[in-house]
Amino acid sequence: MDWAVKSPPIDIASIGDLKPLEILYEFDGPRIFLSEVAAGEVLCFLADDDGKHFRFIASPTNKNIIDKLKNGLQTLRDTLNQPWVWFIDLTYDGIPQAAWKGTLADAPEDVLPEKGLMLWPHLEPIFALRAIGDGLSEGNVPISVIRQVIEGATTSLKKIANSVFEESKRQGRKANTIRQFYDLPTLGFAYNSFEAAFRVPETQQSPLSLTESEEVVAVFSKIGEKLETAFDWALDEKTRQASGPLPIELLEALEKLIPPKTGIVRSIEVRGKFFPNPVARYCLTRETSNTVRKALVAARASQERIVKVQGLVREFDKDNFSFSLRNTDDGKEHSCLFPPEFFDDLIEAFNNDGRVTISGRENIKTGEIEVSLVSRDNPSA
Repeated sequence: MDWAVKSPPIDIASIGDLKPLEILYEFDGPRIFLSEVAAGEVLCFLADDDGKHFRFIASPTNKNIIDKLKNGLQTLRDTLNQPWVWFIDLTYDGIPQAAWKGTLADAPEDVLPEKGLMLWPHLEPIFALRAIGDGLSEGNVPISVIRQVIEGATTSLKKIANSVFEESKRQGRKANTIRQFYDLPTLGFAYNSFEAAFRVPETQQSPLSLTESEEVVAVFSKIGEKLETAFDWALDEKTRQASGPLPIELLEALEKLIPPKTGIVRSIEVRGKFFPNPVARYCLTRETSNTVRKALVAARASQERIVKVQGLVREFDKDNFSFSLRNTDDGKEHSCLFPPEFFDDLIEAFNNDGRVTISGRENIKTGEIEVSLVSRDNPSA
């Protein structure tokens, strides 16, 4: 083997045969499987092969743990990472030769499953963000970091989804509900850094029709393509010089993903199976932050303005967090997008014909307002 186990050896007879009861992954033989030994059920992972022997990591497990693994609620590495594991060498005939008892930390990094890797490809998260910084570990992640990761994922996806749906409208295609493409179910969290992973909503994993499934896949693919374009632009100077300025909606999506200039988070790593390259990792650093913020200042100066408008809330869309503002004090009708925290005030104003005053950024070209502040002009109405 390429690595020597330094954990205490144990009597191989105390383990017994390591025969597969259920094979979870097979390639030229079982590589991940469940087995029953004297100590109980174990999950076995092929960590090394020197041409004569297999070295498996055998981790104690139970039905609850395996169900989480199979349903994509827990990564392969986290499933193996129990209070103790065995390292077991087998001949190619399956005869145990030696065994040691230790922990997953006793194994070299390059023989372990990749961090964040699920048991099967279809369980991989559609979108995942990892905040990287000194001291980020389980039990030591500030609320501010968790909020940054969750809000960054949600807001950036919403920006891109809105862009995709606007293109669909211009092409005369019927739009789905935008919310399903950014308000994603959380698949799980991982530590040693802090990662939040998200999956496709359950209703879309079992769609009502093939047509609906194809539409959802097409939208997610388009979102992934646009985000990859934004990352390529932000991370490569030659791409920036060749392509010119990035559309403001992509810059605003990047704004929600880049790390702050100060604080514990030094970089943000993004991955997801909706990208054209589903195994790619995009690492956004503080240098990336400088690039994005500089471009965003220039774009906003020419494409957006801060506005304050009073009017009546009409055509209220509960799913997509949008409404039309009519009978305004500037004489124009405005299409408005708002964050969830303003939902109660706006729906009450809509139901009661109450006037509201909103403030936010208006896109000069489209007239659409991204609402950042709402006040009821007659709250008692």
